[in-house]
Parts: sequence; structure tokens; C-alpha cells
Amino acid sequence: MLVQSHHSFWGVANFDPSTGELAEYWRRSAGDPPLYETRGAFLNLSGGRVVFYRHDGSLWLRISDTVRNLEDPTIGVRWNSSGEVATLELLDRGNCVALAAYPPSNDGGADDPTPFADLEDLDFGLFVRNVLENERRRASIYGGEERT
Repeated sequence: MLVQSHHSFWGVANFDPSTGELAEYWRRSAGDPPLYETRGAFLNLSGGRVVFYRHDGSLWLRISDTVRNLEDPTIGVRWNSSGEVATLELLDRGNCVALAAYPPSNDGGADDPTPFADLEDLDFGLFVRNVLENERRRASIYGGEERT
């Protein structure tokens, strides 16, 4: 399956959800491959590679070698940002089973020319948390069926 880098529009990867193997490459042009073909996003963080994706109709999260189906009501995430570190925790029955720690976003700074960018566009952990907390986004992201 094709996943998009959260860090760079030009970065994409072929991802095998059964093995966790991710083969990164750069787009040749803005439409190659088309953005609508992506089924997830990835980012390499100091806590390990994180992949957030849809597979077999369910949203999944992989942090390093730990993977969980986010449609399971006992699975969740917790995001925190304070001081010098931001964290994304993968929770199973309320217990942290995987952790990605990384420098918090500086919100792009005053010189960032990106129009209409929100903090979640710069912070992958916040993005994941926000998608999961919004039923409409959760249902429709990465080729899901939008619920009405």
C-alpha cells in the first residue's frame, strides 16, 4: 500500500502492513502518484518509525514493531507536548505499549510561508490524536467510508 510522508509532500513509500517494511522514495511530479491513492502516513521519529494507515477497512497505528487496530475500543492513543519533548503513546487497555518521543513542533515559526497550516500539519502525533477524536475524519480518512 502507498503511504505519504507527513514531513514532506514529495516523500512517499510502499508499505507492507503484514511485515512493517517501508520502502521510501520521492515523487517524480505533484500528481505521481496521486495523493488520493495513499492509504496512510508515516514519519521517522526518535521513538521509532510511526505509520498511521487504513487496512482492511480499519485504522491502524504502528510505532516501531508494535501495531494495533484502532477500531478496537480497548486501543487508543495519548499525545502530549511539554518543554523539550512531545510524545505519542499507543495504549492497550489504558497501558502504554509503544511510545514515540520527538522534539515538539515550533508551529512553523514566523517565517514559515505555508498557507493555512495548522499545528497538526507540523506535529504527526497531534495529527493522529486529532483524527481519532473526530468521528467524521476518522471514518473518512485514507479511503474510509464517510458516515453521515
